[in-house]
Formats: sequence, structure tokens, C-alpha cells
Amino acid sequence: GLKAKVVSPTSLNQVWGAYATVSDAFGYVYQDGGHEFYVLTFPTANTTWAFDASTKEWAERPMTISSTFPARHRASCYAFFNRMHIVGDYSNGKVYELSATTYTDDSDAITRQRIFPHAYSEKDRIRLKEFELDCETGVGASNITISWSKDGGHTYSATTFDRSLGAASAYKTRLVVRSLGIARDWLFKISMTGAVKAVIRDAIARPRNEQTK
Repeated sequence: GLKAKVVSPTSLNQVWGAYATVSDAFGYVYQDGGHEFYVLTFPTANTTWAFDASTKEWAERPMTISSTFPARHRASCYAFFNRMHIVGDYSNGKVYELSATTYTDDSDAITRQRIFPHAYSEKDRIRLKEFELDCETGVGASNITISWSKDGGHTYSATTFDRSLGAASAYKTRLVVRSLGIARDWLFKISMTGAVKAVIRDAIARPRNEQTK
């Protein structure tokens, strides 16, 4: 009695359609923290995507393998056993537990990257006063690199800014970049590599004429 429903947006379908091979794709489903994930790996394309059924959003789930980033996720099989999410590593045969409170991949650093939506004005160029990242701070020593594009994501700023998440318990730390200049199309990118908890809630790009609290 169930009916199939398309959950992949047109933009993502175009990405997958450009892969040389999709017939070898495989997936698995698991639930964690009130979310249900469908994880889809394309071995030939060397990439992995995950769909969150609760938020209806897709995200790439890459790893760094043999100095290559992004690369497909190591998990090639899945089982829920003894209240643990168990996965098998396709490259070395190891078995791991997937855990939201483990901040490394088998002791290797996890690279996290997010690109925010475009801030675009067809009529006037936008002069930005500052960009503030709203995330959980005070989680331990780690930096977030903030860069931006003014040409639709083709290139990013040569000068990037590193902002510290703050030492443990420094919960009032703010991540702000100022004096950004002017552009018609803004696109911000952040990246972080560190064995700490990473919670990104939002980002705020404030125009020059907007008041800052």
C-alpha cells in the first residue's frame, strides 16, 4: 500500500547524472537521535550522500582516505547490533561503531565543510559589514576557516580567516569576520578539521547599514 516518492532535488539528480557509473550504487538506512538516515554510496564516483528523512535534506558524507578528500565513506555494510550502529570498512575489513560522540574516524581527523546559500542582489551590490557563524563554542581547541566567493562559487577568497571555537567552557566565544567588501553575489564556505563536537546552527551576513547587537 505504500507509494514511491521522489526525495532527490533536481540539482542533485544532475550531479548524479554526471557520474560515469551509477549501477554500482548501494545504500543502507539507520536511525539515530530521532533522525532516520538513508546513506547512498557510489563506489566508482568515489562519493557518499546521506538523506535525513526528518529534515528532508541531503548532505554529502565524505571522508579523507589516502590523503584524498572528498572520498566515499568507508562503510560498505551496516547492522544494528547490541544497541550499536555497526559498519564494515570496505578498504581494510575493520568493523566500527558509528557514534555521534566520537570525533575522529578510526583516529583520523574528520573534515567538515559547509557552503551556505547565495546572498544575491540583482539590482544593487551588497556591502557586508560582517559575517557571523552561529555555532556551539567552548568545546575545545579547534579552528574554523571562513572563506567567501564573489563569483558564484567558481573561486574563493585567497585570504581566509581562522576563528577559534574557544577553549573548553569558553561558551561566549563569537566567530565573526569583518570588513568583507562589496559584491553582487556572496557565497560563504566554512571548513573545520578537529577532534571536537561540531554543531552549526546558522550564519548571519550583516549589510553595512544594519545595526549589530
